[in-house]
Amino acid sequence: MHRTVPPRRQLQLLIFGIDTFMSECRALTNLAGNSVATLVIARRENALDTAHVNKVLHAGTRGPRAETVDSPPAQLPSKT
Repeated sequence: MHRTVPPRRQLQLLIFGIDTFMSECRALTNLAGNSVATLVIARRENALDTAHVNKVLHAGTRGPRAETVDSPPAQLPSKT
């Protein structure tokens, strides 16, 4: 007995498969956009330590580790 999938169901399955892939692309695009926006706003507010950013970005291919980056944690301004 040979059953065929109706064309409407085939279209739904195709769209679902493409949407799953596109969802991953949207997540990566959001990550990149949010990262750039964070850097732009921090620089505009004079809160970006460019020396530290360059040190972390040029630390090597393995990536920086918390114990190898020797700068104190950022202090947020206190609310008074």
